[in-house]
Amino acid sequence: MSETEVIENFCNTITDIKALKIAERLNSVLNLTDARLLAAHAIFQAMRGKPYSVFNVMKVVRAGATTSLILEALRQGKKIVVIVPHHGIAEETIVRDVVELGKLQKEDVSHVKSNKACLYLIDKMEKFPDLKRLDTLILPTDCTVCPRFDECPEMDILKKDPQVIVLTYHKLCVLLEKWLNKEKSEDEIIFKIMDKILSADIHLFDEIHTYLNLDSVPVEIERTNLSRKTREKLIEISGIKEKLEATPEAKKSYKEIITLVNRFEEIMDYQNYDIRHDNLFSERYSEMTRNITLAVRKIYQKSTELQYYYNHLQVYGENTSHIGSFQTVKFIGSVMKQVELLTIHRKEYGIEMDDIVKLQKIISLVTAEVLVISGVRADNDITITFAPAKKRSTSLISEYIGIITNRRNGTRRVLLTSATTDESVLNFPNLCKFIDKNKIENMFFGTGGDPHNTNANHLVICDNKTYSPHWGRYSFWNNRYEIAEDCIKIMNVFGGDNCFICAPNQKTAKLIKTCLAEKGFPHHVTYYKARDTMGTPCKARVGIMIGMAHKPANTFDIITEDAEESRQMLTYSVHADTLQAQDRTKDSMGKVPSVVFYIGARTNPVAGTNTWGTGRKTSLEDGTVTCESYLTRAKITERKSLDEGISLAKIHLGTKNQEQKVQSKYNCTEKNEKYNAYIKLYNSSISVQLYFRSELTLNETRNEKWIKEHFDEEIRTQTVIDGKTRIIYLEDISNVPKLCAYLSENKYSYILERTPEDKQAVRICVQEISGQEAKRLTIQIKKDAKIKGKAYPNKVTMNRNMKEPETVPSLFGKNCNKVEFMEMV
Repeated sequence: MSETEVIENFCNTITDIKALKIAERLNSVLNLTDARLLAAHAIFQAMRGKPYSVFNVMKVVRAGATTSLILEALRQGKKIVVIVPHHGIAEETIVRDVVELGKLQKEDVSHVKSNKACLYLIDKMEKFPDLKRLDTLILPTDCTVCPRFDECPEMDILKKDPQVIVLTYHKLCVLLEKWLNKEKSEDEIIFKIMDKILSADIHLFDEIHTYLNLDSVPVEIERTNLSRKTREKLIEISGIKEKLEATPEAKKSYKEIITLVNRFEEIMDYQNYDIRHDNLFSERYSEMTRNITLAVRKIYQKSTELQYYYNHLQVYGENTSHIGSFQTVKFIGSVMKQVELLTIHRKEYGIEMDDIVKLQKIISLVTAEVLVISGVRADNDITITFAPAKKRSTSLISEYIGIITNRRNGTRRVLLTSATTDESVLNFPNLCKFIDKNKIENMFFGTGGDPHNTNANHLVICDNKTYSPHWGRYSFWNNRYEIAEDCIKIMNVFGGDNCFICAPNQKTAKLIKTCLAEKGFPHHVTYYKARDTMGTPCKARVGIMIGMAHKPANTFDIITEDAEESRQMLTYSVHADTLQAQDRTKDSMGKVPSVVFYIGARTNPVAGTNTWGTGRKTSLEDGTVTCESYLTRAKITERKSLDEGISLAKIHLGTKNQEQKVQSKYNCTEKNEKYNAYIKLYNSSISVQLYFRSELTLNETRNEKWIKEHFDEEIRTQTVIDGKTRIIYLEDISNVPKLCAYLSENKYSYILERTPEDKQAVRICVQEISGQEAKRLTIQIKKDAKIKGKAYPNKVTMNRNMKEPETVPSLFGKNCNKVEFMEMV
């Protein structure tokens, strides 16, 4: 019996009528010989004979594992819950792709959305726009009595009988928190939703490596700059308590908010301590204040050491002012409702919205029994952060896995999927501590975790130099224009729409995006760990990765126990974020070739980010990565120059004779094939018409009068006034054909002229740009075309004697009456 026949026979074992109909439909519409479906089927087959409940599915990025596993579960008549990092993956990968591939009905799939999708809350936010700035809004107590219940997407899960339920990690933790405290919560909707979720047969945790991030979002308290010796408080709640206590009515209505602020001020009392005048051990300060003060001073001391990145900047501190654990759930619910009410009426009390937003941030600190005080140093800035010591979200996920695997006599299964799994860092035993048999079985999704062998068609081209996020000669900042020029060069060859650009962090992404816009090539620049760099499809097949992912050295001190564990987690996080973004450009079917250019990252570190598998270990000394069993990885090579890298990419992509050009805002001409004597220059800001009599040849002599008659004043003469120009002029060019070839290839409008002194000059027509931009563009053209010569404008500002800025020579030079030839590309 063939594999396809074995798969089809599963329909005979399904008893649920709806599940049977879906399975039959899938058998008719799916290509059952697809390698990904066969890989998913093999995993489900293997799970049947295993005594374990949790399975770690090893796969590469863009392998199609999540979608295939969902479709296979449906084919076997099983209900499945999928937990994802963010709603983008839920919408684009789960809901859209599964419904489209499986030809499912909308009733078969339910997406448990954010509270802000509730129609009642949407109407409320439209009426009170300030509510949109709050991170979380509370759902109504009883949604069933809402007049918009039938059309509300938030309640889809209750109105349907879905076979697929998808929600985010954060949403699951919120639901679990209330569900596990049933006697303390009044929200019945939560219990109904959880009953639906817990009834599923398969629970799939997609991108499982992201669950650690749920507990690594601390509250930034203050920042000190070592060079300027300044200290800035980052979370001050200015006068909320005083304004609310001013009226008896407000004092009663916002009682929990006042309590919240009081408790937070007790924690922040350490900021009132003055080392020059105060005695820390006087009665003025409580024991908690003394402990926090000493902890913060210890962190500052460790942060200022020369090799601070080897220190573990973390200290625990007891929070004696916390809300009792029994009251926590009700207290948080009351505070959230009062925050919403205060947002609506804040103007009556003269309270700023920024201060109200901060109230939601400090709830986790006030309700924590023990605080973790940590420091993160980035260059000269030291940021002090506070967070609850209890890793609540991780504990909730662990408890959830224990609950579902111990139900129905252990017949339910949990699947963990990620292309960047490292068991030693992710601490899987702790994740499954509530399971009777807490061993996790590793399974590969097809051969090497890559059923379609997508990595065979994926080429990674590394740089021969390294850029740093820190200050210095090789920093991203000092090399920003060179980086932008490299991006433009790549986009000119492969097309801007076919390129995906990613930077080390949000700050660098904005920097490169600005540089590209200045050079006339506006393009979206994302950054590692952004939402579009994980779990979502990408149409581009050429990636431009500017360095690797970057995070400050002590980022994970707040959730780790020692310096080595923190460094291990930091290295893992950098590798994971880099690979997830790098492989966005891959074709999930492995048919269309793809390529990635690294700018400022060499082969060895990039090879480490591409090495994954079971038993993965990373050396903190030299960065080498080893595994017991390996996933497939892309082909990696290093280029000596960008031109060499582009040549390699052309061969790999098969686009040697199919180059695409990016439309720059400087490209402003179009050839009119009907009239060889008429050429029109145009773009959004310039329209210049150049006429020639059709009976004249291009080599015929023109006098000055004829030039004045037939050329627009704007093109006849150009002066850099107030730093603006529309003409770039290159004179005494030693190799005119080379320059003209470069300009033609890059679609620049140009005029080639010869003066009476037999000098050659090239005039490049652009839209109006600043003199500085024109100067940079001229330098870049000379550099890329590999030519020498004098360039205008060279001087773009007035000097101390208030002389006029430099004038670009008029068309064809002074008293010139001869044109060698003219070409508009």
